[in-house]
Amino acid sequence: MGSENDNHYLPLYKAALHGDWISAKRIFDSDSNALTAKILGLHETALHVSISAGHSIEFVQKLVDRMSADELGIKTKYGDTPLHYAGVAGNTAAAKLLVNKNPKLPQERNSGNDTPLHRAAAYAHEDTVQYLLLVTEDEEDPIRSSPFTDEDGVRLLNLLIIADFYSIALSVLQRYPGLARKRDYNGFSALDRLVEKPHAFLSGSRLGFFQRFLYHYFAVTSADKTSVHQGKDVETPGGSFDEYKNESLQFQFLQHIQKTKVMHKQAMELLRFLISEALKGSVLEADNLLGPPTRIAAILGIREFVTEMIKSYPGTVWLRNMAGQNIFLLAVKHRQEKIFNLLYQMGTHNIFAGTINQGSGKSCPTIIQRTDKQ
Repeated sequence: MGSENDNHYLPLYKAALHGDWISAKRIFDSDSNALTAKILGLHETALHVSISAGHSIEFVQKLVDRMSADELGIKTKYGDTPLHYAGVAGNTAAAKLLVNKNPKLPQERNSGNDTPLHRAAAYAHEDTVQYLLLVTEDEEDPIRSSPFTDEDGVRLLNLLIIADFYSIALSVLQRYPGLARKRDYNGFSALDRLVEKPHAFLSGSRLGFFQRFLYHYFAVTSADKTSVHQGKDVETPGGSFDEYKNESLQFQFLQHIQKTKVMHKQAMELLRFLISEALKGSVLEADNLLGPPTRIAAILGIREFVTEMIKSYPGTVWLRNMAGQNIFLLAVKHRQEKIFNLLYQMGTHNIFAGTINQGSGKSCPTIIQRTDKQ
């Protein structure tokens, strides 16, 4: 077994890195310890290295065939199994090989308390996330809670939102709705993370004038796909290479608009679900969950976020931060004219009067429950 400072297995490392099975097999045949040897400083096995490199699934298959189920769970210096590496690399094919032989691997945690699913979400590998969601069990042991409950569950949910996987996040929430009212280890709720993604909403996206014009000609179907109501279809490429290239660019242009609109629809569905769950708690709980992100949305000019919040929970307009500022004053301060106009159009322009009344000693609505930093 190689130590941290032992380069004895450097040739094996190189063979695993490049998917060179002939060289690797020669080493395995001459050294019975090489198959599970921990290589170099991170204490990776050849399996870790080959999965991370992603060059040869055949190389990975041959390693898995030679190793026992328990050996597939060997951990690195930081507690990562080969399946954690598959999550980081987005190597879904390797993940399937590992789990088929050792179904317990998805439950393993590294030194950061991450499951392979958490790692795949953190590195935004959608296919791998989808697969690991299917094989990761909702189970607890005497030491750890389920990957889908409490802070671990919220952390997973927040990682999915950060990765722009709004539809997957919603599916997790539908299975575990209580996560909407909880926070991760750093104190962030799912709504806190969602409001940090202005591009997930039309008002915060960076579509140009022509893109916005075409945007409204796409209709999102129930299957989260889009179709064009008007305009000519892109014809099958033919003729010169330049014509093919131009049509390919046109398709990519339309596809970008399509994907953007699908993302906006999914983000709105997620927002509505989070709000509905937040309102199932106490008034103070709702204020704490809904107030801060709504004020951030006002500062960032996310019109859809503010609109949905006020429609669902009108009391949001009266909630203030530590400086006594509500969403109306924050919109004015940060020159978010569209939020100011939105509030006025919604009949909430008396917020400003309420602010003045509070300063003059007159009564204000009793729904002001708290203040906070945002």
